[in-house]
Amino acid sequence: MSDIINTGTATFTNGNTSVTFTGADFFSKGATSGHKIKRNGEPNMYTIAQTPTDNMSLIIQEPYAGVTGADSFQIFTDIDGQYGIIFPQSDMRDLYDTLRYDFQKIIDELAFAGAPSTKQRMTQRIWLGQPVQGQKFGYLKWSCAAQIDYFAFGTAGNPPENALTLDFEINGVNQAVNLVLSAGSSYNISSALTKTVVSGDYTECEWITVNAPAGSNYFVDITWHPISPQEVRYDFHRIVIGKLVVGDIIGAGWKPPVKSKFFGLSYNFKGNPPEGQNAILELYKDNAALGTPVTITLDQGVNGYKSFTQTDYLVTNVLTFRQNQIGTIFPGSDLEVTAHSYRIE
Repeated sequence: MSDIINTGTATFTNGNTSVTFTGADFFSKGATSGHKIKRNGEPNMYTIAQTPTDNMSLIIQEPYAGVTGADSFQIFTDIDGQYGIIFPQSDMRDLYDTLRYDFQKIIDELAFAGAPSTKQRMTQRIWLGQPVQGQKFGYLKWSCAAQIDYFAFGTAGNPPENALTLDFEINGVNQAVNLVLSAGSSYNISSALTKTVVSGDYTECEWITVNAPAGSNYFVDITWHPISPQEVRYDFHRIVIGKLVVGDIIGAGWKPPVKSKFFGLSYNFKGNPPEGQNAILELYKDNAALGTPVTITLDQGVNGYKSFTQTDYLVTNVLTFRQNQIGTIFPGSDLEVTAHSYRIE
């Protein structure tokens, strides 16, 4: 037996909470307050406010928002009593609308229960040594649309003896955050931001004001959340301190926090880029080369982004990069790399 009542015709009136019927049997079939009614062909769902006393009319909680008219309808009676979720039925019409209603109810309940409204992530950038006014660092090319929520920086070493100012750029445009770390302080975070990036944009940090002694070895925390359906992760972030060396491994022992597909690499030579020839990295899985080698050629410029063959990693797999080739005149130094990935099931 179906839990959907749909016999007869309903007349809906814009701005009115009363729905009238001809040839209906909803009262006889036990429709009651809390059940849901929708006009076929429309997405909106309405809650029956009072248990009907006949088959001629009923009252809904919210005024009808559509165009006045008579039409077929559905009353859903198989509903979760606690959360108001409508259980799908094989003979439902407009099933898509019902599922959207259910998903929104689930989202609302999660929010009510304290689940965060956004999936915030944190991406960290690093500055080695003493700050240099006007110098940029921390290049990251974004692979998904995102909103930057907070910008922060600090040091785990000696704090500055004079105030420092740091900012970041989007596609070379300064964002005028001008975050100041006061003399003697080790960390500062901005107020809430609403800066947005789209896939293909890049960000960099820049030292705006530096007065020595300015401390050394700073980290930057960029807190953000995705604003596109595809969420890209930047979990793998490592720095090679000093010169590149053929055969050395980047990221020893690192495992992804979720099953992931890796597809790209942002890189930044914080020291000097390679000269004479490009540097080449090779993607490794579980400390070994892949059956079909995946290599990434880093141009001789200071920073950039390179895509590579999409490769799956389980949470038990170790992801590393081997340094296969370095510059012949100068090998390249202080290389910062960030691998791009997305979660897979």
